[in-house]
Amino acid sequence: MDASGKPAYLLGISEDITERILSEQQLRDLSMAMEHALDGIARLDADKKFISVNKACATMMGYTPEEMIGLNRMATVCPEDADKALAAFEEMKRSGKSETELKVIRKDGSIFHQYVVLIRSLDKEKHFDGFYCFSKDVTERKYKESLEAKAELIQMVSHELRTPIHSVKEGLSIVLEGLTGELTAEQKEVLNISKRCVDRLVRLVNDVLAFHKLESGVIEFQMKKECPNKLIEEVGSAMRPLVENKNLKLELKLAKGLPEVPMDRDKIIQVLTNLLQNAIKFTLEGTITLTSSRDPHGVMISVEDTGIGIQSKDIPKLFRKFGQLESAKLVAPGGTGLGLAISKKIVERHHGQIHMESEYKKGSIFSFTLPLEQPKPSLN
Repeated sequence: MDASGKPAYLLGISEDITERILSEQQLRDLSMAMEHALDGIARLDADKKFISVNKACATMMGYTPEEMIGLNRMATVCPEDADKALAAFEEMKRSGKSETELKVIRKDGSIFHQYVVLIRSLDKEKHFDGFYCFSKDVTERKYKESLEAKAELIQMVSHELRTPIHSVKEGLSIVLEGLTGELTAEQKEVLNISKRCVDRLVRLVNDVLAFHKLESGVIEFQMKKECPNKLIEEVGSAMRPLVENKNLKLELKLAKGLPEVPMDRDKIIQVLTNLLQNAIKFTLEGTITLTSSRDPHGVMISVEDTGIGIQSKDIPKLFRKFGQLESAKLVAPGGTGLGLAISKKIVERHHGQIHMESEYKKGSIFSFTLPLEQPKPSLN
Protein backbone atom coordinates (compact mmCIF):
# COMPACT_ATOMS: atom_id res chain seq x y z
CA MET A 1 0.00 0.00 0.00
CA ASP A 2 1.11 3.56 -0.76
CA ALA A 3 0.32 6.68 1.27
CA SER A 4 -3.17 6.92 -0.31
CA GLY A 5 -3.97 3.37 0.59
CA LYS A 6 -3.73 2.03 -2.98
CA PRO A 7 -1.73 -1.16 -3.60
CA ALA A 8 1.92 -0.51 -4.67
CA TYR A 9 3.77 -2.66 -7.24
CA LEU A 10 7.55 -3.18 -7.39
CA LEU A 11 8.82 -3.78 -10.91
CA GLY A 12 11.73 -6.17 -10.76
CA ILE A 13 13.97 -7.26 -13.61
CA SER A 14 16.00 -10.38 -13.01
CA GLU A 15 18.54 -12.28 -15.14
CA ASP A 16 19.76 -15.83 -14.76
CA ILE A 17 23.55 -15.36 -14.70
CA THR A 18 24.34 -18.93 -13.73
CA GLU A 19 25.53 -19.79 -17.25
CA ARG A 20 27.73 -16.70 -17.41
CA ILE A 21 29.29 -17.46 -14.04
CA LEU A 22 30.01 -21.00 -15.14
CA SER A 23 31.49 -19.75 -18.40
CA GLU A 24 33.77 -17.30 -16.58
CA GLN A 25 34.82 -20.04 -14.18
CA GLN A 26 35.66 -22.32 -17.11
CA LEU A 27 37.74 -19.55 -18.69
CA ARG A 28 39.63 -19.02 -15.43
CA ASP A 29 40.22 -22.78 -15.13
CA LEU A 30 41.40 -22.95 -18.73
CA SER A 31 43.69 -19.96 -18.24
CA MET A 32 45.19 -21.52 -15.11
CA ALA A 33 45.68 -24.86 -16.87
CA MET A 34 47.46 -23.15 -19.76
CA GLU A 35 49.65 -21.14 -17.41
CA HIS A 36 50.78 -24.22 -15.48
CA ALA A 37 51.03 -26.63 -18.40
CA LEU A 38 54.40 -28.39 -18.71
CA ASP A 39 54.42 -27.95 -22.49
CA GLY A 40 54.50 -24.66 -24.33
CA ILE A 41 51.18 -23.08 -25.30
CA ALA A 42 50.94 -19.81 -27.25
CA ARG A 43 48.31 -17.80 -29.07
CA LEU A 44 49.44 -16.06 -32.28
CA ASP A 45 47.67 -13.69 -34.66
CA ALA A 46 47.24 -14.10 -38.42
CA ASP A 47 50.65 -12.44 -38.98
CA LYS A 48 52.37 -15.08 -36.84
CA LYS A 49 53.03 -12.69 -33.94
CA PHE A 50 52.70 -13.89 -30.35
CA ILE A 51 49.65 -12.55 -28.53
CA SER A 52 49.99 -14.58 -25.35
CA VAL A 53 52.30 -17.36 -24.12
CA ASN A 54 52.42 -19.50 -21.02
CA LYS A 55 55.46 -19.78 -18.76
CA ALA A 56 56.57 -23.12 -20.22
CA CYS A 57 56.67 -21.68 -23.73
CA ALA A 58 58.60 -18.59 -22.67
CA THR A 59 61.06 -20.60 -20.57
CA MET A 60 61.65 -23.01 -23.44
CA MET A 61 62.51 -20.06 -25.67
CA GLY A 62 64.63 -18.28 -23.07
CA TYR A 63 62.34 -15.25 -22.77
CA THR A 64 59.89 -13.91 -20.23
CA PRO A 65 56.23 -14.12 -21.35
CA GLU A 66 56.13 -10.32 -21.67
CA GLU A 67 59.19 -10.27 -23.96
CA MET A 68 57.54 -12.64 -26.42
CA ILE A 69 54.41 -10.53 -26.99
CA GLY A 70 54.63 -9.09 -30.50
CA LEU A 71 57.59 -11.27 -31.48
CA ASN A 72 57.19 -12.88 -34.90
CA ARG A 73 57.32 -16.65 -34.76
CA MET A 74 59.44 -16.85 -37.91
CA ALA A 75 62.18 -14.85 -36.18
CA THR A 76 62.63 -17.79 -33.77
CA VAL A 77 62.94 -20.46 -36.49
CA CYS A 78 66.36 -21.47 -37.88
CA PRO A 79 66.70 -20.24 -41.49
CA GLU A 80 67.16 -23.78 -42.85
CA ASP A 81 63.75 -24.75 -41.37
CA ALA A 82 61.88 -21.61 -42.48
CA ASP A 83 60.28 -23.34 -45.48
CA LYS A 84 59.14 -26.21 -43.28
CA ALA A 85 57.59 -23.77 -40.78
CA LEU A 86 55.76 -21.87 -43.54
CA ALA A 87 54.47 -25.12 -45.05
CA ALA A 88 53.07 -26.14 -41.65
CA PHE A 89 51.43 -22.71 -41.32
CA GLU A 90 49.74 -23.00 -44.72
CA GLU A 91 48.56 -26.54 -44.01
CA MET A 92 47.07 -25.39 -40.69
CA LYS A 93 45.20 -22.55 -42.42
CA ARG A 94 43.86 -24.98 -45.02
CA SER A 95 42.95 -28.02 -42.91
CA GLY A 96 42.69 -26.63 -39.40
CA LYS A 97 45.67 -28.46 -37.93
CA SER A 98 49.29 -29.27 -38.73
CA GLU A 99 52.33 -30.64 -36.90
CA THR A 100 56.04 -30.63 -37.57
CA GLU A 101 59.49 -30.53 -35.97
CA LEU A 102 61.66 -27.44 -36.25
CA LYS A 103 65.07 -26.21 -35.18
CA VAL A 104 64.36 -23.15 -33.06
CA ILE A 105 66.57 -20.31 -31.82
CA ARG A 106 66.45 -19.26 -28.18
CA LYS A 107 66.97 -15.68 -27.04
CA ASP A 108 70.64 -16.44 -26.24
CA GLY A 109 71.21 -17.83 -29.74
CA SER A 110 71.33 -21.51 -28.77
CA ILE A 111 69.40 -23.93 -30.94
CA PHE A 112 67.08 -26.76 -29.93
CA HIS A 113 64.60 -29.12 -31.59
CA GLN A 114 60.92 -28.36 -31.06
CA TYR A 115 57.86 -30.44 -31.90
CA VAL A 116 54.91 -28.15 -32.67
CA VAL A 117 51.18 -28.59 -33.27
CA LEU A 118 49.31 -25.68 -34.85
CA ILE A 119 45.53 -25.31 -34.38
CA ARG A 120 43.59 -22.81 -36.49
CA SER A 121 41.42 -20.15 -34.80
CA LEU A 122 38.35 -18.53 -36.46
CA ASP A 123 36.39 -15.39 -35.54
CA LYS A 124 32.57 -15.18 -35.28
CA GLU A 125 32.31 -14.79 -39.06
CA LYS A 126 34.41 -17.97 -39.51
CA HIS A 127 37.37 -15.99 -40.82
CA PHE A 128 40.93 -17.00 -39.95
CA ASP A 129 42.19 -14.72 -37.19
CA GLY A 130 45.20 -16.59 -35.80
CA PHE A 131 46.21 -19.90 -34.31
CA TYR A 132 47.35 -21.77 -31.23
CA CYS A 133 50.81 -23.26 -31.09
CA PHE A 134 51.46 -26.21 -28.77
CA SER A 135 55.18 -26.99 -28.48
CA LYS A 136 57.58 -29.41 -26.79
CA ASP A 137 61.37 -29.53 -26.56
CA VAL A 138 62.40 -32.83 -28.21
CA THR A 139 66.16 -32.18 -28.36
CA GLU A 140 66.98 -35.17 -26.15
CA ARG A 141 64.85 -37.51 -28.25
CA LYS A 142 66.46 -36.23 -31.46
CA TYR A 143 69.89 -36.76 -29.91
CA LYS A 144 69.03 -40.35 -28.97
CA GLU A 145 67.69 -40.98 -32.45
CA SER A 146 70.90 -39.67 -34.00
CA LEU A 147 72.96 -41.93 -31.71
CA GLU A 148 70.87 -44.94 -32.71
CA ALA A 149 71.23 -44.06 -36.39
CA LYS A 150 74.98 -43.67 -35.95
CA ALA A 151 75.17 -47.02 -34.16
CA GLU A 152 73.30 -48.77 -36.96
CA LEU A 153 75.50 -47.14 -39.58
CA ILE A 154 78.71 -48.13 -37.81
CA GLN A 155 77.53 -51.70 -37.37
CA MET A 156 76.46 -51.96 -40.99
CA VAL A 157 79.62 -50.39 -42.43
CA SER A 158 81.88 -52.47 -40.20
CA HIS A 159 80.11 -55.68 -41.15
CA GLU A 160 80.01 -54.88 -44.87
CA LEU A 161 83.67 -53.84 -44.96
CA ARG A 162 85.16 -56.76 -43.08
CA THR A 163 84.41 -59.46 -45.66
CA PRO A 164 85.85 -57.69 -48.73
CA ILE A 165 88.83 -56.39 -46.74
CA HIS A 166 89.61 -59.91 -45.54
CA SER A 167 89.37 -61.21 -49.13
CA VAL A 168 91.72 -58.49 -50.42
CA LYS A 169 94.20 -59.15 -47.61
CA GLU A 170 94.23 -62.89 -48.24
CA GLY A 171 94.59 -62.34 -51.98
CA LEU A 172 97.59 -60.04 -51.51
CA SER A 173 99.22 -62.56 -49.14
CA ILE A 174 98.82 -65.38 -51.69
CA VAL A 175 100.39 -63.31 -54.45
CA LEU A 176 103.23 -62.07 -52.22
CA GLU A 177 104.07 -65.63 -51.20
CA GLY A 178 104.65 -66.43 -54.86
CA LEU A 179 101.86 -69.00 -55.08
CA THR A 180 100.60 -67.45 -58.32
CA GLY A 181 104.02 -67.05 -59.91
CA GLU A 182 107.32 -65.27 -59.47
CA LEU A 183 107.28 -61.54 -58.74
CA THR A 184 109.81 -58.87 -59.53
CA ALA A 185 111.23 -56.73 -56.73
CA GLU A 186 109.19 -53.78 -57.98
CA GLN A 187 105.96 -55.81 -57.99
CA LYS A 188 106.63 -57.02 -54.45
CA GLU A 189 107.18 -53.46 -53.26
CA VAL A 190 103.87 -52.29 -54.76
CA LEU A 191 101.99 -55.24 -53.25
CA ASN A 192 103.61 -54.71 -49.84
CA ILE A 193 102.45 -51.08 -49.87
CA SER A 194 98.94 -52.26 -50.74
CA LYS A 195 99.00 -54.83 -47.94
CA ARG A 196 100.08 -52.21 -45.41
CA CYS A 197 97.17 -50.01 -46.51
CA VAL A 198 94.75 -52.94 -46.10
CA ASP A 199 96.18 -53.67 -42.64
CA ARG A 200 95.62 -50.04 -41.69
CA LEU A 201 92.03 -50.24 -42.94
CA VAL A 202 91.46 -53.37 -40.82
CA ARG A 203 92.78 -51.54 -37.75
CA LEU A 204 90.58 -48.54 -38.48
CA VAL A 205 87.40 -50.64 -38.82
CA ASN A 206 88.20 -52.57 -35.64
CA ASP A 207 89.04 -49.43 -33.68
CA VAL A 208 85.94 -47.56 -34.84
CA LEU A 209 83.75 -50.50 -33.82
CA ALA A 210 85.52 -50.88 -30.46
CA PHE A 211 85.27 -47.16 -29.67
CA HIS A 212 81.59 -47.09 -30.59
CA LYS A 213 80.83 -50.05 -28.33
CA LEU A 214 82.68 -48.42 -25.44
CA GLU A 215 80.98 -45.08 -26.04
CA SER A 216 77.52 -46.62 -26.16
CA GLY A 217 78.16 -48.81 -23.10
CA VAL A 218 77.29 -52.12 -24.76
CA ILE A 219 80.57 -53.82 -23.81
CA GLU A 220 80.42 -55.70 -20.52
CA PHE A 221 83.42 -55.54 -18.21
CA GLN A 222 84.39 -58.73 -16.38
CA MET A 223 85.84 -57.34 -13.16
CA LYS A 224 88.16 -59.53 -11.10
CA LYS A 225 91.01 -58.72 -8.70
CA GLU A 226 94.38 -59.01 -10.44
CA CYS A 227 98.01 -58.29 -9.62
CA PRO A 228 99.09 -55.21 -11.64
CA ASN A 229 102.76 -56.25 -11.73
CA LYS A 230 101.95 -59.63 -13.32
CA LEU A 231 100.03 -57.87 -16.07
CA ILE A 232 102.89 -55.45 -16.70
CA GLU A 233 105.41 -58.30 -16.87
CA GLU A 234 103.18 -60.21 -19.28
CA VAL A 235 102.76 -57.27 -21.65
CA GLY A 236 106.44 -56.35 -21.36
CA SER A 237 107.48 -59.89 -22.28
CA ALA A 238 105.15 -59.97 -25.29
CA MET A 239 106.31 -56.57 -26.58
CA ARG A 240 110.04 -56.88 -25.86
CA PRO A 241 110.91 -58.22 -29.35
CA LEU A 242 109.35 -55.10 -30.93
CA VAL A 243 111.38 -52.90 -28.60
CA GLU A 244 114.63 -54.69 -29.36
CA ASN A 245 113.95 -54.63 -33.12
CA LYS A 246 114.25 -50.82 -32.89
CA ASN A 247 117.43 -51.11 -30.82
CA LEU A 248 115.66 -49.69 -27.79
CA LYS A 249 115.87 -50.77 -24.15
CA LEU A 250 112.87 -51.89 -22.10
CA GLU A 251 113.04 -51.50 -18.33
CA LEU A 252 110.53 -52.52 -15.66
CA LYS A 253 110.41 -50.64 -12.36
CA LEU A 254 107.71 -52.36 -10.33
CA ALA A 255 106.85 -51.43 -6.77
CA LYS A 256 106.83 -54.36 -4.35
CA GLY A 257 103.83 -55.38 -2.33
CA LEU A 258 101.21 -53.78 -4.54
CA PRO A 259 97.65 -54.87 -3.71
CA GLU A 260 95.46 -56.63 -6.21
CA VAL A 261 92.93 -54.32 -7.83
CA PRO A 262 89.63 -55.08 -9.57
CA MET A 263 89.91 -54.89 -13.35
CA ASP A 264 88.85 -56.42 -16.62
CA ARG A 265 92.16 -58.14 -17.35
CA ASP A 266 91.89 -58.14 -21.14
CA LYS A 267 90.81 -54.49 -21.29
CA ILE A 268 93.70 -53.29 -19.12
CA ILE A 269 96.13 -55.36 -21.21
CA GLN A 270 94.67 -53.54 -24.23
CA VAL A 271 95.35 -50.15 -22.60
CA LEU A 272 98.89 -51.07 -21.57
CA THR A 273 99.66 -52.58 -24.99
CA ASN A 274 98.40 -49.47 -26.74
CA LEU A 275 100.51 -47.14 -24.58
CA LEU A 276 103.57 -49.31 -25.08
CA GLN A 277 103.03 -49.51 -28.85
CA ASN A 278 102.83 -45.71 -29.02
CA ALA A 279 106.04 -45.41 -27.02
CA ILE A 280 107.81 -47.81 -29.41
CA LYS A 281 106.53 -45.99 -32.51
CA PHE A 282 107.55 -42.53 -31.34
CA THR A 283 110.89 -43.38 -29.74
CA LEU A 284 113.83 -43.37 -32.12
CA GLU A 285 116.52 -44.10 -29.52
CA GLY A 286 116.83 -44.61 -25.79
CA THR A 287 114.70 -46.42 -23.24
CA ILE A 288 111.08 -47.27 -22.55
CA THR A 289 110.22 -47.82 -18.90
CA LEU A 290 107.17 -49.54 -17.44
CA THR A 291 106.48 -48.47 -13.86
CA SER A 292 104.02 -49.42 -11.15
CA SER A 293 103.50 -47.53 -7.91
CA ARG A 294 101.01 -46.90 -5.12
CA ASP A 295 98.48 -44.14 -5.68
CA PRO A 296 96.52 -42.43 -2.86
CA HIS A 297 93.40 -44.24 -4.06
CA GLY A 298 94.88 -47.36 -5.66
CA VAL A 299 97.63 -48.25 -8.14
CA MET A 300 99.30 -46.20 -10.87
CA ILE A 301 100.81 -47.73 -14.01
CA SER A 302 103.07 -45.62 -16.23
CA VAL A 303 104.78 -45.91 -19.61
CA GLU A 304 107.74 -43.56 -19.99
CA ASP A 305 109.76 -43.04 -23.17
CA THR A 306 112.63 -40.94 -24.49
CA GLY A 307 110.83 -40.26 -27.75
CA ILE A 308 109.83 -37.21 -29.78
CA GLY A 309 107.62 -35.76 -27.05
CA ILE A 310 104.54 -33.61 -27.56
CA GLN A 311 104.22 -29.85 -27.80
CA SER A 312 102.08 -28.32 -25.05
CA LYS A 313 99.60 -26.88 -27.57
CA ASP A 314 98.89 -30.39 -28.88
CA ILE A 315 98.31 -32.09 -25.53
CA PRO A 316 94.55 -31.26 -25.36
CA LYS A 317 94.04 -33.08 -28.70
CA LEU A 318 95.58 -36.36 -27.54
CA PHE A 319 92.60 -38.22 -26.11
CA ARG A 320 90.10 -37.04 -28.72
CA LYS A 321 88.83 -39.58 -31.23
CA PHE A 322 90.74 -39.40 -34.51
CA GLY A 323 93.08 -37.00 -32.71
CA GLN A 324 96.37 -38.06 -34.30
CA LEU A 325 98.87 -35.19 -34.33
CA GLU A 326 100.64 -33.98 -37.46
CA SER A 327 104.06 -34.61 -35.89
CA ALA A 328 102.99 -38.19 -35.10
CA LYS A 329 101.90 -38.76 -38.71
CA LEU A 330 105.36 -37.75 -39.93
CA VAL A 331 107.21 -40.11 -37.57
CA ALA A 332 104.78 -43.07 -37.62
CA PRO A 333 102.10 -42.78 -40.31
CA GLY A 334 99.21 -45.25 -40.48
CA GLY A 335 97.64 -44.78 -37.05
CA THR A 336 93.87 -44.59 -36.63
CA GLY A 337 93.82 -41.79 -34.06
CA LEU A 338 91.55 -43.87 -31.82
CA GLY A 339 93.99 -45.79 -29.60
CA LEU A 340 94.25 -43.21 -26.84
CA ALA A 341 90.53 -42.41 -27.00
CA ILE A 342 89.75 -46.12 -26.53
CA SER A 343 92.25 -46.37 -23.67
CA LYS A 344 90.69 -43.37 -21.93
CA LYS A 345 87.22 -44.90 -22.20
CA ILE A 346 88.44 -48.21 -20.73
CA VAL A 347 90.22 -46.53 -17.80
CA GLU A 348 87.21 -44.34 -17.06
CA ARG A 349 84.93 -47.41 -17.08
CA HIS A 350 87.24 -48.72 -14.33
CA HIS A 351 86.61 -45.44 -12.44
CA GLY A 352 90.26 -44.54 -12.90
CA GLN A 353 92.01 -41.66 -14.62
CA ILE A 354 94.53 -41.41 -17.45
CA HIS A 355 96.88 -38.50 -17.98
CA MET A 356 100.22 -37.63 -19.52
CA GLU A 357 103.27 -35.43 -19.11
CA SER A 358 105.58 -34.57 -21.97
CA GLU A 359 108.55 -32.43 -22.91
CA TYR A 360 108.94 -31.79 -26.61
CA LYS A 361 111.85 -33.72 -28.18
CA LYS A 362 112.70 -35.29 -24.81
CA GLY A 363 109.96 -37.82 -24.09
CA SER A 364 106.58 -38.53 -22.57
CA ILE A 365 105.00 -40.31 -19.63
CA PHE A 366 101.51 -41.79 -19.97
CA SER A 367 99.99 -42.92 -16.67
CA PHE A 368 96.68 -44.36 -15.57
CA THR A 369 95.26 -45.21 -12.17
CA LEU A 370 93.07 -48.06 -11.00
CA PRO A 371 91.15 -47.74 -7.70
CA LEU A 372 91.40 -50.36 -4.98
CA GLU A 373 87.64 -50.84 -4.97
CA GLN A 374 84.95 -50.35 -7.60
CA PRO A 375 81.89 -48.34 -6.50
CA LYS A 376 78.85 -50.45 -5.82
CA PRO A 377 76.07 -50.12 -8.41
CA SER A 378 73.19 -47.85 -7.38
CA LEU A 379 69.91 -49.54 -6.45
CA ASN A 380 67.92 -46.62 -7.86
